[in-house]
Amino acid sequence: MKPSTLFFWGYLLILFGLELHCVDAVYLTPAISSAITQSGASVTKKIELAVSRSWDAMYREKKFSAQEYRLHPPRWLGWPFLCVGIAMIVQGKAKS
Repeated sequence: MKPSTLFFWGYLLILFGLELHCVDAVYLTPAISSAITQSGASVTKKIELAVSRSWDAMYREKKFSAQEYRLHPPRWLGWPFLCVGIAMIVQGKAKS
């Protein structure tokens, strides 16, 4: 791989690892939460509808249901991304 490619992917992994360290929970929108709880062929249509809605409109409505899903990434999950990202940057520096 070219050193510039290693730098790019290394920095991207570092940023992703830092984001995992900063985030305690990820809240899914009510439309996506209801699409997860239901099964059937219409799930993809509901997900497309939920994604197409604007984020501002969803937060203005403040219609969060009791079935709102929260994803809690483990605290250790950011460390592997940080370590691999740093290793890729060092490898890119060594090749240049």
